[in-house]
Amino acid sequence: QLREQEQAVQSAAQGVETCEGVVAEQRDLSAMLRGDGERHRAEAARLEAENPFKHKKRIKQMSVHAREADRKALEAEAELKGYEEARDQAEGVLRAAQQRLEDMAWGFRELFGGSSSRPSTSQKGGVRAPLLPLRPPSSPFALLSLSAQFPFFSPPFLSPSF
Repeated sequence: QLREQEQAVQSAAQGVETCEGVVAEQRDLSAMLRGDGERHRAEAARLEAENPFKHKKRIKQMSVHAREADRKALEAEAELKGYEEARDQAEGVLRAAQQRLEDMAWGFRELFGGSSSRPSTSQKGGVRAPLLPLRPPSSPFALLSLSAQFPFFSPPFLSPSF
């Protein structure tokens, strides 16, 4: 049972790692799109200052490209919020699995004659340190496996509203 719980903690940690990777990628995409919009607007302003009549068509193109980049950036930021919620949910699953593992470990220690004075969270400073270090994700697609491993976990892009 303890090994199964250790595997559940490992699996939850991988889920958090994957979510962190997806959030970082989405954040980068949003920043890139914002930068594209700014670059197109700057080019349109430069052409406008240079000669508005000569570059009328190109100025219009740059303005259209800037609006499109802004629209895509807003969409990316909306998706980012969903991914951040999924990451928070995965972190909750990890914390619960770690707590269960810690509880089981204390139970075994007490059962086999170990110390029965378990330190409380207040003695540790009120914050529990994670049992596992979080590493960058190995694959952005591992997030999909969370829904199979944890039926109550549903990343936003798997929900019917998307």
